[in-house]
Amino acid sequence: MKRIESVEKIIEKSFDEKGINKFMAKVNINSVGNIDFLPKGQLINKTLSAIKRKYHSLLKECKTIDDVQKILNTIPMKKIEKSIEIEEISEQTFVECDKEYMSKLLYLVLKIKEGKGTRSDYYPKIKELLPLIIRKTILKEGKEESSEFLTVAKVNVPPTVEYNTKLGCRKNHYLIGRSKDKFSIRSLAAEMASMFLLSVINEYTIKNTQVFEFKMINKYVENYYCKDTKVLRVPKNEKDASLVINQINRFYKELIVEDYKKCEDEQLNNIVGKLKLEIVNGKVININTNEILRLMIKEFILESEQIHIKSKRYHDSLTAYAKSFQEKKHITKEHQFVMKNNVFLKRFSSVELDNIVDLKEFRELEDEFIKLSSEVYIPNSIEKNISFKIKRILHHKASGLFYPKPIGCLIIDRGGISSFLHELGHLIDFEEEENQLSESIEFKAVYDLYRRNLVNKVGNIKDYKKFKIGEKPLSYYLEKAEVFARSFEVYYGILKGVNNSLLKSHNDYMNRQEYPIDDEEYMNMVRNYFERILKNKHIKSIKEELNLKIVKKNRLLPSSDIIITNESFRGKMVQLSLFDELA
Repeated sequence: MKRIESVEKIIEKSFDEKGINKFMAKVNINSVGNIDFLPKGQLINKTLSAIKRKYHSLLKECKTIDDVQKILNTIPMKKIEKSIEIEEISEQTFVECDKEYMSKLLYLVLKIKEGKGTRSDYYPKIKELLPLIIRKTILKEGKEESSEFLTVAKVNVPPTVEYNTKLGCRKNHYLIGRSKDKFSIRSLAAEMASMFLLSVINEYTIKNTQVFEFKMINKYVENYYCKDTKVLRVPKNEKDASLVINQINRFYKELIVEDYKKCEDEQLNNIVGKLKLEIVNGKVININTNEILRLMIKEFILESEQIHIKSKRYHDSLTAYAKSFQEKKHITKEHQFVMKNNVFLKRFSSVELDNIVDLKEFRELEDEFIKLSSEVYIPNSIEKNISFKIKRILHHKASGLFYPKPIGCLIIDRGGISSFLHELGHLIDFEEEENQLSESIEFKAVYDLYRRNLVNKVGNIKDYKKFKIGEKPLSYYLEKAEVFARSFEVYYGILKGVNNSLLKSHNDYMNRQEYPIDDEEYMNMVRNYFERILKNKHIKSIKEELNLKIVKKNRLLPSSDIIITNESFRGKMVQLSLFDELA
């Protein structure tokens, strides 16, 4: 097994794949709060505060203006029509003003403690704190508009210095007798945070155009579709109306439209103009950066949060596998024989059993697997070299585990074989297609409905990230891969009515809050989604592959004959256990 990467490396790699700037890996997203209940304005402000704190901590370590410039370079400003330039006040060329005046103004307004130099010589007092003048340029309608302000890189400028809260505008400061030399004094960390967030949300949106367009068509449907009459309002313009219908067919396949009503509406036309992103030279041209920010901020923070959680779990799982789940050397001959002769090898490349797995019970489990194969899509994972193991799972608070490639291993605990279907969901999610299914735009509608249901059950509590369902935190249940596997279970266990020891009982699904089977909208979306992705995935019964014959041979164990399902059985389903009672 190759060397395991650090959590930080995994996070940075995942951020890059998702189009999220790597600097976000250094930002404490946990401080943002309950993103499912925060209004967009508050969510933006809290995110800005988290980024600002990180920038401020980095600026405090700077020794020279070159150090400040290196931090400034972390902002991908080319994607937006804004830029920041910095100069030391002792060598600045932006405005006609002497360094001593600017130094004194900064010293007095920011109430900087006594530093080096005489009482009348202020620049030496603040030189080491890196006093700077900033030029901020914004491109508006093809014209550049610039403004200058003062800052001290290593000092946290309080909001009371920046803003006049009564008038709702920025303050300008000057010394008595120099009213013409007014300067705004601002926090460099705050300015950098604002520009960074606009830039990286823009980058993320360009990388994830499908997410943006999914959200826009949902916004359109919310405003212009009537659920009662199933009538959709569309623009009079044929081209625009066609765009709306195409986007609905692309992202909202489940929407039932019985009639279209053409109308002329300025707001409707405004939304239609933004249903598809127009990108020229790497810049979005049909929607401004502030609109993108408000629309995409939640998706951006959710994705960042998911990557942090998922990367840590992935790293921990690789470490645990290296310690606990590699094949044991001292397996009994009886167990080795069964490992090489069983029906699970019809779908998996290899099988491993702990020594204390009861082999007679395992043969009964084969019968359940044969039955399951006639009702559930179980992909042939032999060529993909995915193994199946029944082992003792310690320190995981789980009855089953799935490790995607490069490990490729489905493990169930000997006392929790009903977790098999859940882990099979993970296998299909990670290995069935080139890209992970739960990360696709097609699954997003299922995920959003599931998340809405669960977070509403929990409610807007302050420490929602510490909230637990059973022994696991809420964040675990909201991971996309977990939602996929749970939805896969619901599809077969509830919607298809499969009854088998290799999945949970109907009562389990009914009584556990992480399975929102009472949510009709979610259940309909689950049905539609899995029927669509499994449409061309044929269920192949292992029973048919075995030609319904019991092959009698001399074996080490009398119980090792292949068991054929007794189809006349109509009794109560009993959960199997693979614990050896002698152990």
